[in-house]
Amino acid sequence: MNFYAFLDKKVSNKTSNVLIDRERTVSWAELSQEVVELSRSIPPRSLVLNIADNSIGFIVGYLSFLKSMAVQYLLESNRLESMSGVCNRFSPDFIWITKQLLVNDEHYSYLSSDYTTIFEMTDRALLKRKRGKEIGVQSSKVCLLLPTSGTTGDPKCVRITHSNLEANTDSIVHALGMDESVRTITTLSPAYSFGLSVINTTLACQGTLILNEERIVTREFWDFALETRPTLLAGTPFIFTMLKKFHKQLFELTSLRSLIQAGGRLGEADVSYFHQRSVQSGVKFYVMYGQTEATARMTVLQPQDLPTRLGSVGLPVPQGEIEVQIEDGDRFLETPDMRSHVGEIIYTGPNVVLGYASSRSEVVDSDDFLSKLSTGDIGYKDDDGFLYIVGRVKRIVKIHDRRVNLDFLERELNNLLGYPIFVSGDDKGLILITENEVDAASIRRSVQSIAGFSNIPLRLLSNTVVPRFASGKVNYGYFHSL
Repeated sequence: MNFYAFLDKKVSNKTSNVLIDRERTVSWAELSQEVVELSRSIPPRSLVLNIADNSIGFIVGYLSFLKSMAVQYLLESNRLESMSGVCNRFSPDFIWITKQLLVNDEHYSYLSSDYTTIFEMTDRALLKRKRGKEIGVQSSKVCLLLPTSGTTGDPKCVRITHSNLEANTDSIVHALGMDESVRTITTLSPAYSFGLSVINTTLACQGTLILNEERIVTREFWDFALETRPTLLAGTPFIFTMLKKFHKQLFELTSLRSLIQAGGRLGEADVSYFHQRSVQSGVKFYVMYGQTEATARMTVLQPQDLPTRLGSVGLPVPQGEIEVQIEDGDRFLETPDMRSHVGEIIYTGPNVVLGYASSRSEVVDSDDFLSKLSTGDIGYKDDDGFLYIVGRVKRIVKIHDRRVNLDFLERELNNLLGYPIFVSGDDKGLILITENEVDAASIRRSVQSIAGFSNIPLRLLSNTVVPRFASGKVNYGYFHSL
């Protein structure tokens, strides 16, 4: 089924409000009218570059292109320096862009020679390619191209189908018990799979989207939240680290009912903190695990399973299955008692995408994954099937012929020291970064104690801003440039 048709079928009350921003409120009937109007300009299988932000204009475009059976590439609005590269590789037939950018010579200079404006709506314009390749791509299944997590500027995208979106959206709605009372305030970019899934699930449960572009560290965010009374807030570990500093404002939101953490591992101390505060405030705190290659989310840890399952990311979402591949278990060994069941996490489900695309010619229907995803994460399941992640396959290095799991080392250091410290490295040695003032000798002793051997080459950068991607995830690859 077309994913837009799936959403439209879910909405029983077309007059209820579905979108709220700082300027206006939009009902589903009004939204549908704008979606239909824009979709008339888009032939099926067109490739559309959609500049993604948390705005009514973006939502209208996103739904219109789904309805039209087009393929849309979501480009984050604050990553427009990569627009020319995307245009060169994917040659979009159309671009859905904010009018503000059209008067910015830096971005419009090369667009004006290749594209012409054919449609305008509020703060957005639809540009059509003047000449070149015939409109349309080979695929009849793909509806969405999303850059893989943490690879801003990298041409590799996942190829997502309408059925992927429907399956993952439906499973998340059921796993979280979402209904029409949900009022979600946005904190993540829609070009990020987690952020887009928050939008999809809110629309699918007939809830209300409160479209926010402000960072949570601003007064404008909290004033808007108090005014609009959200019931749900979702975020990455970086966002929850910030939320801890604004805990008073967060838990003074008497409307708040659910907190959802995904997009990476949140430290156990912080998970315990948010669980305890949530219980005191009558809020449900969920921990989830996902990957862009699985459309968005794969597991959920229900609030009632904390704190007894602290450190777990829970059980698979409906229709999903998790297995741990133990063919090379001792390669990922952390402690002797885990040898029998630690290995690579394999996920199977209808939300697993078709594969990757790095250019327009690769936007095809071939199913490279066959609904089975090797996640690249390593972990284990307990006797009740709860999943625990202990690291990444690519985050294993070998120093002095001893294997070091950088994720495990980082986690243990954080628990031991009580403040954030981040670990990268290669077979030549380790690089540690913290924004705190620290005792270097103490850090070295701690690293050696956790790793179990000495003479580890180590470079420590204290009082240093941790490099991050736009999603908030740590950019470990950049450590070597510092």
